[in-house]
Amino acid sequence: MHTDANGTNEIPRSNSTASSGRLTVTAYQAGNAMSGTFTGKFGAQDDAVSFGFNAHSCTIDTATFYQGFLAGGDGS
Repeated sequence: MHTDANGTNEIPRSNSTASSGRLTVTAYQAGNAMSGTFTGKFGAQDDAVSFGFNAHSCTIDTATFYQGFLAGGDGS
């Protein structure tokens, strides 16, 4: 979900839901950390969004990461 500049959900749902995008994980340590980038578009208006992220307390395990988070990927 994309929020306004104050981090609130004031943007209508139809304009705040991702319509396309790519999440790239550049580093992953099971149960510890994850970092990467996201580039995508939100809503019917196709607002472009691009950012990097660093999760220093990422507790997602390898099986969940590959099967759930990546929608059935195998990690290759």
